[in-house]
Amino acid sequence: MNTHAYTPMHIQDLINRTAMEANILPLTSRCDSACIFCSHQNNPPQVQVLSVGERSLADILDTMQYLDPARTITIGESATNIIEGEPTSHKDFLNVLQILRQRFPQTPVSITTNGHQLTRALIAQLSRLMPVYINLSINSSSVTCHRQLMRDSEEKANCAIAAIALLDEYRIPFSCSMVGMPNITGTDDMRQTIRDIAHYGADSIQIFMPGFSSHIKKNIFPDPDHIYAELKALVDEVAPQTECPVLLEPSYVQDLRCMISGVRKNSPAWQAGLRKGDEILTVNGETPYSRVAAYGYLNGPGTRTVTYRSSQRVLEATWQNTSDGSCGIAMEYDFDPNRADYMKKALNDAPGKVLLLCSEFAYPLMQTVLSGMALPEDAWDLIYVSNITFGGTIRAAGLLCYDDYVQAVRDYCDHHTPPDALAVPGESFNYLGLDLTGHHYSEIGQAFHLPVALM
Repeated sequence: MNTHAYTPMHIQDLINRTAMEANILPLTSRCDSACIFCSHQNNPPQVQVLSVGERSLADILDTMQYLDPARTITIGESATNIIEGEPTSHKDFLNVLQILRQRFPQTPVSITTNGHQLTRALIAQLSRLMPVYINLSINSSSVTCHRQLMRDSEEKANCAIAAIALLDEYRIPFSCSMVGMPNITGTDDMRQTIRDIAHYGADSIQIFMPGFSSHIKKNIFPDPDHIYAELKALVDEVAPQTECPVLLEPSYVQDLRCMISGVRKNSPAWQAGLRKGDEILTVNGETPYSRVAAYGYLNGPGTRTVTYRSSQRVLEATWQNTSDGSCGIAMEYDFDPNRADYMKKALNDAPGKVLLLCSEFAYPLMQTVLSGMALPEDAWDLIYVSNITFGGTIRAAGLLCYDDYVQAVRDYCDHHTPPDALAVPGESFNYLGLDLTGHHYSEIGQAFHLPVALM
């Protein structure tokens, strides 16, 4: 079976659609780190990742026309199979920021960076281009451990670590992320890094469970059977003592209860009395469907009146959000109510029993979502798909591919009556309907002579 080959025209179209749909402005695929956990070093050979090199200023300016000034512009992230490198290493990085600010004077710009270029001089320049938000991939506040994880120079490690205090000094809001590898750094280093980050007023700290394929060097990565439990225990220990939310990703949420994962100290919600572990019940009289809905209700300009459950008591609080619409509450991502509505309609309109396929991460939550739809028992069945393509600890929908889905459906049909239709998560496919190996989602249905839909 032939897979799709990307032409330069396809890549350019992918860049433009990334800007239109996700408000992401790609600058470069080049990176000045060689992190031991970088996924690009361990991809299976059939995976089609796309490099744009270092884009010219003219190309970047052309992409700006597709950006929406009413939404935050993101730099340094990718929503497709385009490799996103280190944006601050682009020779025109500051020039790009200055042009963005001229074109979009009030639009927030969110920059994800490893901090290697965040000198005092650059941070001072950024402070004059506000509103700017920094997502700093710091990983460790120890030079030794930082270098072990990111394989960078002592100079670059020192610059990134010093940037935490400088961002606080110049009043640039920021959050930090860490890939949790206690087998390399030890848990004591992770605790100290969390304390250091929180001391300088980070909005939040994300601890990412390391994802690695079966193609990695086995001696580098932690034991896949124990790493999640180890990191969860660490977060459960340090989060109550930390002045900003500490979140573990992925969270493995299994229900739609609107539980608070953390509250930034001295934020409006903090001052109103809300804390980690409280459950949001209503916001301005509205009962949210999920954490996603609650987060949307809670944030934005204006006053919020909230009922919430804390230690078995139902309480009420009222506050005024900050000028940028923030309340200070952090929640794990669960399920978008619009997606749930779409799924329910699609299942009601389906020509028979639908077999829904999802990732291992999403399976418990999908069971909760589908069970709450009050559909006939014979309308659907749900299975999770093991990742054969990547293997290792990869369990996310975005990395599931054609071979994984086909094998899962085959296994299902070996033990059950074949379904009348299939549904697969949209996260596995780009705007062309292609997965990371170049297969179109319709090919999954063709393999079984069944209709297939994206959910």
